[in-house]
Amino acid sequence: MPRVTASSRRLSECHPFVDGDVLAITDEVETNFNPVSSLPESKFVREPSTKLRTVQHQIEEIQHQSVSITRENTRLNQRNVNLDLEKNSNQVVTVAPSKTQMVELTTPSPSTSSSTAWPLPTPFDVGFNHNITVTCQNFMSGMLSSSIFKQCSPISMLLQNSNSFFQASKNLLRITSLLDNSCGAPVSVCSELLHSYSQNLTKHDACGLDLSHSNPQIESALLGLRAYQILYTVSCLRTSSPVVNINQKGHPITPNQTFSSIGRPEDSYCFADALTNISNPSNSFIYYLPLNVSLVGSAVPTCTTCLQSTMSVFQLATANRSSIIASNYAKAASQVNVVCGPEFVNASLTAAVSSANLIGAKRSLLILFWILLYFTFIE
Repeated sequence: MPRVTASSRRLSECHPFVDGDVLAITDEVETNFNPVSSLPESKFVREPSTKLRTVQHQIEEIQHQSVSITRENTRLNQRNVNLDLEKNSNQVVTVAPSKTQMVELTTPSPSTSSSTAWPLPTPFDVGFNHNITVTCQNFMSGMLSSSIFKQCSPISMLLQNSNSFFQASKNLLRITSLLDNSCGAPVSVCSELLHSYSQNLTKHDACGLDLSHSNPQIESALLGLRAYQILYTVSCLRTSSPVVNINQKGHPITPNQTFSSIGRPEDSYCFADALTNISNPSNSFIYYLPLNVSLVGSAVPTCTTCLQSTMSVFQLATANRSSIIASNYAKAASQVNVVCGPEFVNASLTAAVSSANLIGAKRSLLILFWILLYFTFIE
């Protein structure tokens, strides 16, 4: 007898005319195609766990691939950033040069020891005090802004009155770049120009009143203008220059006794070496003599050929008895001889010349410098 199921019962109720054979077939089909009732109990329990593990493994694999892709994207992005930075650093940006840079670029230089373009230090870059008169302020501003004055780049005006020079003096390359520019200036033109400025500065319609009131900045400016030529000569001396010692009684020291051969270029500026020699700062003190700064008693300068040549130039300049160097050279020379030997430099003043012959004395300084320059370049 056919088994009566719920399906056959519903079919019978809905279709009372369906016979029993059809109901039996319906029940058989339902029984054979019911997956839940036909599967063993053990398989029914285990199969979902197996599928879950498979799906879980797939999810973990996808997550792992996602992490790998994220890391690769991060690496590629960082590489692109580095490439952009490198590209930007290699780009040349065209900027209009400043007036100071124009002076440095257009002024001929006798040396190629420094190819870096440094901004040129300027005198009185910290301004003037409040005691300066309007007429003097106008005179000084006009002088300092003059293109010819800037091309001269006078060391004598920078030594005591320039913060930018003080900063540059801490670096050998920067001070060398400045000296390349200063020593490449037309010294004859610059000497006449600064001499003219020194005369005009003392006039009443310029800074005469300020000088009468002993304004220290203006007094220093006047000294710097007057000392241009002598400080030009000594600041442009090089370590490879021959020893200059007018009327020297003893024998010059040999080059291997100079400190400039230790950690220094073979051919450098004596002045640059002195300024940047942190082991003996007193080496630079000697260059302040023409600016009415006496050599301090505690100074112990290094006994070099540079020192000998510098003192010899100073001695030659003492022929002008009205000059500042004539009043403080002898004492400084004696102090140098105490350190370096009694005949290291000539401590006597050069024979005095009359005011009418001062032009010849100034020319002697120029001739001396060009002789030194000649021997420097032929060696």
